[in-house]
Amino acid sequence: MKLKTVWRLFLAVLLFFIGLHFLLIARGIYPVKFWYASLVSLVGLLLLFGVYLKEMKSKYLFIAVLLMLCGLLLTITATVGLKIQRFWPIFMIIFGISLFVAGCYKTRKAFSNFMVISVLFISLGGFFCIFSFGYSSMRLRTFLFYWWPAMFFIGGLLLLALYLVGRSQEGIKKQ
Repeated sequence: MKLKTVWRLFLAVLLFFIGLHFLLIARGIYPVKFWYASLVSLVGLLLLFGVYLKEMKSKYLFIAVLLMLCGLLLTITATVGLKIQRFWPIFMIIFGISLFVAGCYKTRKAFSNFMVISVLFISLGGFFCIFSFGYSSMRLRTFLFYWWPAMFFIGGLLLLALYLVGRSQEGIKKQ
């Protein structure tokens, strides 16, 4: 893509987000006191375009995606009126997604060294969401007291699956 086209795209996305932000404020849906959430998204967007234009390292892409998604989450929760004590596990999911995107950007493939960690964060975030949002009648402490051996079982299954996937990839490379 030409540099001029990229800047037009950046300007279009920037104006869209600014317009959406002011529209939500004008309609009384989004409280003005949460302006920092939009600023976090905007910084992430700027960094994302910097990564795209300058072909920066994957750590900058990780930070850009993390900031954009966290800002978006904070904007949505400020609009809906949720407290951070309820939705904190979603930040773990966002961290896992950002790690996966940055890892794929760095290696151009999905390798197990960053996929395991990102899937772990996404899974733990989803697991904690069950208790944080009240989908389980059991408390987290009680659940862990009775079901902690299952973590070893699941961990063993995951490692076995990773071993089998790695072995099948080695077989494909030899052919």
